[in-house]
Amino acid sequence: MTKIEALTVTDVEASSVPDDANHALVRVATPQGPLTLVIPAEQIQSLMQLLSTAGGQIAKKRQQNPNVKWVASVEWWEFGTHSDQLVLAFRMPGGAEQAFQVHRDQAVQMRDVLSAIVGDGPALAPTDKTN
Repeated sequence: MTKIEALTVTDVEASSVPDDANHALVRVATPQGPLTLVIPAEQIQSLMQLLSTAGGQIAKKRQQNPNVKWVASVEWWEFGTHSDQLVLAFRMPGGAEQAFQVHRDQAVQMRDVLSAIVGDGPALAPTDKTN
């Protein structure tokens, strides 16, 4: 495994995006004092994926269960379309938003699974509840 030089982050304090939208500024607290990270816009998705993966690994290890999911609460959601894709947007407490695109065929399957889960549709075999 590659050795990673580490700096402990004790708090994530703030973020902002300048008017040019070419990067994001993220201010964190460290034992050595505040530090501002400049993250290019093109790297935001990769960083979010890495952090989500790390959150999932932490949840699995802490609960000693390989099937545990890292879960975020949702306070608002919106569904829409873009070309032939369905867009599922979710807002978490604190205002963070995450959106996902799925093909319309997957949306139909998702509808059926949600109906079965909430009891409004026919029961599905356990192997049919995820894609």
